[in-house]
Amino acid sequence: MRIFKELPSQKYLQSIMYYKDGFLYKKSDNKLFSNKATGFGYRATFLNGNKYSYHRIVWTLINGEFPRHFHIDHTNGIRSDNRIENLRLCNGEQENNQNKSIYKNNKSGFPGVTWHKRYEK
Repeated sequence: MRIFKELPSQKYLQSIMYYKDGFLYKKSDNKLFSNKATGFGYRATFLNGNKYSYHRIVWTLINGEFPRHFHIDHTNGIRSDNRIENLRLCNGEQENNQNKSIYKNNKSGFPGVTWHKRYEK
């Protein structure tokens, strides 16, 4: 199980605005926060010198708190799409794995299903 670092305090988060486009802006000058894509396709930004995932910040801004031991799922499968309507809370890797796409070498047509060698033709 992954351990996530705590997000900045609510007081600090109050200086951030979320627009429906899924991006974060500074309230003081209305400038866009940096949103660099990670190697896995997620968006991240630096706050107070620490790197945080955009989707975790967006969830916290809208819902007020991020529950421990939960994950954020991008329902449309696009990891850089951080609109709140695309984010849902899930209770771990197993629930999040339901959204995996089918691998290129999949022969059954169903995600997570493989043929047993004894039955392959």
